[in-house]
Amino acid sequence: MNIINDKIKEGSWLDIHSTKFENLGKEGTWTWVSRKGNTPAVVIAAIILDDDNRTPFKNNKLIVTKEYRIPLFGYEYALPAGLMDKDESIEETTKRELLEETGYSVKNIISISPFVYSSSGLTNESISIVMVEVDKNKRESQRLESTEDITVFSLNKREIRELMNKAKQKQIMISAKAWLIYDHFSRYNFL
Repeated sequence: MNIINDKIKEGSWLDIHSTKFENLGKEGTWTWVSRKGNTPAVVIAAIILDDDNRTPFKNNKLIVTKEYRIPLFGYEYALPAGLMDKDESIEETTKRELLEETGYSVKNIISISPFVYSSSGLTNESISIVMVEVDKNKRESQRLESTEDITVFSLNKREIRELMNKAKQKQIMISAKAWLIYDHFSRYNFL
């Protein structure tokens, strides 16, 4: 693969690239987008742990968001997520975004993935998936931006499976990243 040139049309938040390339003697053009400054993001799998030791894991809950997404012209079920601010660590971004979008505070960071790519045919956006335990006794009001329309749910395994069944019946839309977390959460002992 040989990149010949990359023409960029700058936007407010995204840049549109038209990249000309040559591969195996043939030329082509790929159109894709990047965030300004290639800003990475976090996606947060936030768990409320069950206090009932008699039935471990059974009543754990996953924090789920329902957010209006303009490109979908509708609501998407997903996970709390957000862009990293300049000079902010993954941990700092996770704590800030979880509090802003859900009102929940991080009690314990369980795991942090390396940066992975969410849709490499369309964008070079990278995300880190962070699993956290939330402090269920410490919930504040959401601190949403004026452009955000987010409803928050805490759902157990059965409720997550019901949500996934609604998506299979095309009654709702679910984020691809969230689908993988939902599936794992609903099938296994998550921690």
